[in-house]
Amino acid sequence: MAIVYPLGNLKGLFLLMAKVFSGFLICCIAYKTKRIKKLLVFFIFFMFLTALYGGINLMIYYSIYGDFAFTKNLPTPIILFSIFVVSYFIKQIYFVLYKKKQLSKFIYEIVIKHNGNQVKANAYLDSGNVLSDPKTNAPIIVVNYKIFNKLFKDFSPVKLATKNISELPSAHYIKVSTVTTNGEMLVFCVDSFEISMPQQNIVLKNATLGLTKSNFKNLSCDLLLNPKLMS
Repeated sequence: MAIVYPLGNLKGLFLLMAKVFSGFLICCIAYKTKRIKKLLVFFIFFMFLTALYGGINLMIYYSIYGDFAFTKNLPTPIILFSIFVVSYFIKQIYFVLYKKKQLSKFIYEIVIKHNGNQVKANAYLDSGNVLSDPKTNAPIIVVNYKIFNKLFKDFSPVKLATKNISELPSAHYIKVSTVTTNGEMLVFCVDSFEISMPQQNIVLKNATLGLTKSNFKNLSCDLLLNPKLMS
């Protein structure tokens, strides 16, 4: 563009076509791939960023000078700072979407049935969940209060706070320890626990659940599955 634009004195549609073509050449040089589809996606993203950076700087220009006469130049530090800020937020959005995509590979739909109540939720297969009930040696599925309250709607929070858990099936406390804390976990059983798998569902009778204060919002789920359940 530095050569063609001043020599050809391009305007209107020809100027736009020259810019698009030069952008495509830049993508061909910067992104070496034999797949045309990937190259086109890269090109579209490149043009989107170019328009976005330009739009942001136009907005800044108008905020400072109050018109689009372009008789003055934006200070270079402002242009560089705007590019940095936009790039930072794009990077954060990308990592959030990438993390969500990676986590989705380990998210499973589950159905819990107990005493006439049925709860559907998402569960994350957590390789770090190696908890097991010392009494039965059964692997523990960790659940949050949201799931617990749906399963035991009539169970008083006061009883839970005072550890009056005689109404819960096979309920007892076990010692647990993490990197940061040591404490107790309420463990109890439910009638049925079903995990939806691609080929065949896993159905557990009298499955063992453990209650935690964590909400798992960062994992987009309400339960942590134990890897032993998949073996």
